[in-house]
Amino acid sequence: MRSLARNVGSLISTAKLAAEISAQEANPIKAETLEGYLQIFRDLMVVEDLEPWAPHLRSSYVVRASAKRYFVDPAFAVAAMDASPTTLLRDLNTLGFLFENLVIRDLRIFAQNSGGTLAHYRDSTNLEADVIVKSEDGRWGAVEIKLNPSDIDAAVVSLQKVVGKVDQGKKTARRLSWQ
Repeated sequence: MRSLARNVGSLISTAKLAAEISAQEANPIKAETLEGYLQIFRDLMVVEDLEPWAPHLRSSYVVRASAKRYFVDPAFAVAAMDASPTTLLRDLNTLGFLFENLVIRDLRIFAQNSGGTLAHYRDSTNLEADVIVKSEDGRWGAVEIKLNPSDIDAAVVSLQKVVGKVDQGKKTARRLSWQ
C-alpha cells in the first residue's frame, strides 16, 4: 500500500513497483504476485485503474497503453504513507498527486452518474492530459489537474496540443462543450 501511495497516478509498471517493494522489504515480491495483490485491491474497491484513451489521431505518435492507478479515496494513500498535514505541506509534489487523485475520484462520480467514463492520455512524446472525460455519445473533454496556479498556463498549452492531435472529424472524437 505504501508503494502504491508513493506512486499514485503514475505510469509505473508492475515489475518496477515490485522491484521498489522488494528493495524496501525483507522478502522480495515477484511482479506476478504483486499483480494478484493489485487485483485484490481492485476487487475490494481500494484502488481503481484509469485506463488509457486511444482516440483517432492524425499523427503517427504511439499512445501509451498503461493504466494509471488511483485510490478510490486518497485518504487511503495518506494513511498508507502515514502522512500528516505538516508533512504533506512540506512535500507539495506528493500533495499534488493526492489532489489529482481527489479530483479524479470526484470526476468519476460525476461522469458515472451521467453514463460517462474517464481515461488518461499520454503519447510517446510524453504529451498528456491527466483525464479524458468521455460521454456515451462519443463527446469528450480533456482535463489537466494542477494544485499550483503557476502551472496553469503550461497545462493550457499542453491541452491545446492534445486537442490538436485528435481527429475531430471522427464521430468517436467529438469534444464536450464546457460552459
